[in-house]
Amino acid sequence: MELGKPDLAEAALSAALDLPLSLRRRGTVFADLAMVGVLRKDREQIRHYANAALDVARELDQALSCAR
Repeated sequence: MELGKPDLAEAALSAALDLPLSLRRRGTVFADLAMVGVLRKDREQIRHYANAALDVARELDQALSCAR
């Protein structure tokens, strides 16, 4: 995205979601996909992926709370 190619970034990030990622990494991918939406000014994409990133953050928080 830093190179100004959100289409390429979106393709790579979407492909990454098919991989076995840790929760933390999955949340980062969702946040990056939300940023692609920001670059495109696509509110629906922003909302979808930002909510997904928040869901992952909540899941991580719960997992860490249970581990204590």
